[in-house]
Amino acid sequence: MADRPGFLFCVCPDAELIRGHIRGLLEKRSENWRIKTFWADEELPDSFWEALSLTGILGDSAAVILRRAERLQAATWRKLSPVLCRFKPNIWPFFCIESQWSKGDPPIPAVLKKQKFFQLAEQKSWIWKSSGFNRQSLKGHLQRWAESQGRLFTGQSLALATEILPLDGAGLKNELQKIELLLGDRQQIQPEDLSVVSLQADMDSFAFLQALQSKGQKIALWKKIIRNQLDSGQDMVLPFLGLMLWESRQLWQLAAGDSGKVRLPARIKETKTRMARKLGQRKLAEIWTHVLEAETGIKSGQFSAGQAMEILISKLMLLFET
Repeated sequence: MADRPGFLFCVCPDAELIRGHIRGLLEKRSENWRIKTFWADEELPDSFWEALSLTGILGDSAAVILRRAERLQAATWRKLSPVLCRFKPNIWPFFCIESQWSKGDPPIPAVLKKQKFFQLAEQKSWIWKSSGFNRQSLKGHLQRWAESQGRLFTGQSLALATEILPLDGAGLKNELQKIELLLGDRQQIQPEDLSVVSLQADMDSFAFLQALQSKGQKIALWKKIIRNQLDSGQDMVLPFLGLMLWESRQLWQLAAGDSGKVRLPARIKETKTRMARKLGQRKLAEIWTHVLEAETGIKSGQFSAGQAMEILISKLMLLFET
């Protein structure tokens, strides 16, 4: 019996997480694996089928990775059946299903579920599934990353990092590398070290509102991050204000009892509903007003982006205090 899967399905919408998982599996092996990558959104070349069937002249091992395998046609899946029916010690196929998950369910194509080799993979647990990062899973990932680096998050730094770091694997990897460079030989990660994190257009605007509620160190860090991005010439304020408008509209619907119109995972919807009810419709409407004033001030030239953000943060902090 082989001590590894004959083939593996990786079901995850985050390509960087898939790469990391496959790389981790290969590094645990004693063999020297050559990686051969193919794409299912292109016509599969003869070299793909050869890679699945032919052992190298020198007997080396090949990891054959098929990206975006969810795009394969039924005929191609059926063609794979005789190829996968026998275990090949020097060939390890990986099929990457990279569609977004829907309501927590992995997006396994119906035609694939019918294939006997996929049913075998289910029986033998030759399927790795991950819906990608959320804020809760990111926290555990950051703790493991820090431990692997011989570092330690101190004080509020872990909570802050969980709020502001991107949820896509590639973006997260880049930001963690920046933090590593900043730290140098230092082992402790302080909240101020996170000021090097880039504020992206997909930043969690709800986390920003939560920081406004908590005041203190959290909002001070957000202000520092925004200021650093403005100093470096990154045009991120208007996209972020757009996210704020969307967030406040969503919270207003939850406060009004219109939750059916808000499509969110149950746990996230519950958290946002608590905040929406605590703020009430009047304060949520004021958030909308203040954000629109900031946007208008920037577009009209009345304020610079930095001035508009400072004014907005001051108004929102005052709103949350009353």
